[in-house]
Amino acid sequence: MSDKIEGIVLSARDYREHDMILTVLTKEYGKQSLIARGLKKIKSKNLASSQIFTHAYFYFHYHEGSTMHTLTTSDIIQSHRVLREDLLKQSIASIFCEICEMMENEQSEDIFHLLIESFHILMQTDNPYVIACLFMSCILQMQGIEPYVDGCVCCHRKQGICSISWKDGGFVCQYCYHPRMGKCYEIEQLKLFRLVSKAQLEHYSILTTYTDWNYDHFLLHYTFFEHYSGVHLKSIKFLQCLQNM
Repeated sequence: MSDKIEGIVLSARDYREHDMILTVLTKEYGKQSLIARGLKKIKSKNLASSQIFTHAYFYFHYHEGSTMHTLTTSDIIQSHRVLREDLLKQSIASIFCEICEMMENEQSEDIFHLLIESFHILMQTDNPYVIACLFMSCILQMQGIEPYVDGCVCCHRKQGICSISWKDGGFVCQYCYHPRMGKCYEIEQLKLFRLVSKAQLEHYSILTTYTDWNYDHFLLHYTFFEHYSGVHLKSIKFLQCLQNM
C-alpha cells in the first residue's frame, strides 16, 4: 500500500551499507521513520530531499503493524539550504530539530507549525539568537514547564527580583535568594528573560527591537529547559564550540 506525507527531516542515521533511516516530523501523524534504500549512493533520487531541515512530500510503502516504512520517492517543498550554509544557523536549526524529535506526537501539529515558522525566520534573520530564545520559550510553554516570571516564585513579591532559581522554577527576590540558586542578574537581563518567556512567535519582530541578542540570552532559556525536561541536547555542543572559536 502506497501513502504520502508532508514532513520535515529531523535526522538521518545509517542503516545497513547503503541505506539510511529518516525521522520525519509530520503535521498529521507526528514523527515517522522512513527507510531510504540506497540513500548513501551518490545517484540516489532521494538524496536532495532527505537532507536534514528539508520540507518535502514523501511517498512511501506503508507496512501495517510496523513502525518503519519504505520511502519510494519525494518532492521538495523547501530545502532550507540557507540553514546548512551558515554554521551558526545550522547549529541552532539542529537544536530545534533535536527538541522536536523528543516531543510527544500528541502535539505534532503545533510543533510542526512552530518548526516551519522558526526555520523561515531563522533563514531571514541577521541575529539568529532572537528566534533561538523565542523557540526555546515556545517549547517550554508547550511542555507546561515555562518559568514563573510574574514575581518571586517563593514568596510572590513583585519587587526586588534579583535572580532565577532553576530548582524552584522562576524568579526569586532578594529576600528569598540564596547563593546556591546561582548568580544574581542585572535588572535588564531579567526583564528580557521575562519578555521572551511571555512571548509567542508573532512577537518576534517586537523582540528584535529590544537588544542585541546573544548566546548568553539563549543560554538562560536553554538552562531552564535542560533542568526541567531532564534532557541534555547533543546538538548544544556544536553551538558551544562556535562560541569558543
